[in-house]
Amino acid sequence: MNIFQKKGDPFTDRSSGKRVMRDVVGKRQDTAPFSPAVKQSEAEPPKKEELRLPQKPKHAASFLRGRFAPSRVSGRLSSYIGGLFRRTGRIKEHKNISGETKTPFHRRWSRAHFVGTGLAALMLALFGVYVFSSVSVSITPRQEGRQVAATLRAGTADGAVIPAEIMRISQPISGSVPTSGEELVHERARGTIIIYNAFSSEAQALVRRTRFAAPDGKIYRMEQAITVPGVRVEDGKVVPGSAEAEVVADEPGPAYNKDLVDLTVPGFAGTPRFEKFYARSKTPMSGGFNGVAKIATQEDAVQLRNKLEEELRTQLLARAEAQTPDGFLRFPDAQDVVLKVRKANPDVGRAGEELLMELEGTLTAFLIREQDFTKALAKDLFTDGLEKGIVNLDDLQIKVVTRNFDTEEIVLAVDGEAYFVWRTADDAVLKRELAAAGNAYESVFRKYPAIVRAEIDFSPSWWRLFPKKEKDISIERIITR
Repeated sequence: MNIFQKKGDPFTDRSSGKRVMRDVVGKRQDTAPFSPAVKQSEAEPPKKEELRLPQKPKHAASFLRGRFAPSRVSGRLSSYIGGLFRRTGRIKEHKNISGETKTPFHRRWSRAHFVGTGLAALMLALFGVYVFSSVSVSITPRQEGRQVAATLRAGTADGAVIPAEIMRISQPISGSVPTSGEELVHERARGTIIIYNAFSSEAQALVRRTRFAAPDGKIYRMEQAITVPGVRVEDGKVVPGSAEAEVVADEPGPAYNKDLVDLTVPGFAGTPRFEKFYARSKTPMSGGFNGVAKIATQEDAVQLRNKLEEELRTQLLARAEAQTPDGFLRFPDAQDVVLKVRKANPDVGRAGEELLMELEGTLTAFLIREQDFTKALAKDLFTDGLEKGIVNLDDLQIKVVTRNFDTEEIVLAVDGEAYFVWRTADDAVLKRELAAAGNAYESVFRKYPAIVRAEIDFSPSWWRLFPKKEKDISIERIITR
């Protein structure tokens, strides 16, 4: 090499006959070999390339098995992963002209990307914990058991020791049973008619057993005396007065059974009233019979009434239980059920295939607010003035000494050991206050002297930020009895 030759200039290496070049750091880079020109005649003749056509696989299945064979797929995957490692290994530090060591830009970017990704993942994890974290609050209120033996008076009147309310529930019920008796009977047909007075504006009195005639001449008589109002004018029109009445056939037998018909009053025949007084059936005339027929017996009536009374009593008590408001007491001995028969058809001893009966029941009960009941019991036992509740009311012996539904007053005798628990704000109020206080939650518990102990259980356990949403707070009250 010429000593005056500059670095980076090409020259010929005599030992190898190749043109070489030295770079700025002294490394040799090979270029294309230098050789004298060769005559075309002395050169080797070019080889003929063989034309190779792709062979089509016999079947598509065999082609796919060859293309995606496990050995070929695993080999390609191994080559790809190996290439990744080889490319990663080439990322090395190098020195520049001045001799300073520098890290490639993509290497520095990889480190920054790694650190940024880690911080972002950490922030995302902390945000997720904050959003989905929750706390469970266990509160132990003050509680104490005391022996009680008291007589309490409750009523609706002003000045009663315990204010009371009255519950009244009414409900009808109906049912039927086949009649069991048989007897030779002669029954008269019966029905309901409407009597019209189009004769005068004055009312017309009709005496008991007034006759009404059907078009075929069959006579029916009223069983009770009535008064039919006179005509009136409504919206410029004359409207006859009217009244309903029960009638019975003049003779027994099925001949008097009829559908709806118009009737006249034979007693007004030959007078101006005959055309202006008339009646129309509201119900068919039925029940006329002669012969042996099924009749309702006393046993049938008693059996049906007992069955209906039992069902009606059960339904009334169930409705009373469902309609008793939360926070009220209703004692079994402080209620009364009255049952009455409203209708029975046919009457005992009368003909009929079945006996129909309708009853109506009324339940009347005293209701006492649980808070007022507890306050009356605790009045002579505690002097702190704080609100309390009794958690074992079912264990106390509560007897009704007297009750009067007319004056709406009741006297109760209470005996037993009552377990009193001091009251605090309800769960909804506590959750709202705790969420607003956040990590200063201890200030909320100090507001309530009835709370003697409070425990906070964070989820996750290592998290110590109190949630700001009420839905993430659950409250449990610990009763040690």
